[in-house]
Amino acid sequence: LPQGISFVSSPDGDFTPSGSGCATGSEGTVNWTVDGPLAPDTSTTVSFVAELCTSASIDRAPITNTATLDSFESLASGGRAYPGNSDIADVTPRFPTIIAAKVALGDNPTYIDDEFAWQITVTNTGDGDAKTVDVQDILPLNWVYVDGSTTVVAPSGTTTPVPTSSVGPGGEVALAWTNVGSLRPGQSLTVSFRSIPLLEVATDPGVGSDQEQRNT
Repeated sequence: LPQGISFVSSPDGDFTPSGSGCATGSEGTVNWTVDGPLAPDTSTTVSFVAELCTSASIDRAPITNTATLDSFESLASGGRAYPGNSDIADVTPRFPTIIAAKVALGDNPTYIDDEFAWQITVTNTGDGDAKTVDVQDILPLNWVYVDGSTTVVAPSGTTTPVPTSSVGPGGEVALAWTNVGSLRPGQSLTVSFRSIPLLEVATDPGVGSDQEQRNT
């Protein structure tokens, strides 16, 4: 078994570990002795179960596994021994790639104490499933979240989760939504919510058409 593959089981083979692999004793060789005779134009099959190592230890590069027929003989005893051949098979790990896009849905200009809407679109552009998706948003300084304003539209349906909030070192409010859905390749979900600029934005970061209120 190559690096990146972890042995699980084999109904009829013996596993000999070599190296550490992704877990101690997971990388090595599976050996079978096939009882004959094997008649012309017939075949037999051996099998094993393995799994990919954790995603932190592999990448998208193909992982090559090599099977080798060590030898075979023409007679049960005293016959000629023949060398066998080798063949390979590749497995290519698939990973999700998550891209977030943020848009402001509220009116421009925005006024103090008026609700303002935002939307985050999360898309899986990779070739593997994203089983859980967490989303975080940092409000502009001196803005607050509107309780109960979140709507998540995901392939699995529409929900109204409550984010957890924390205050960063600069005073900005950070919102976090945990496990808002899962995404197969090509799928997207949206997180929509509202927030309010407080009176304090007039002094920090300031107001006016040339003053950014940045939401991340």
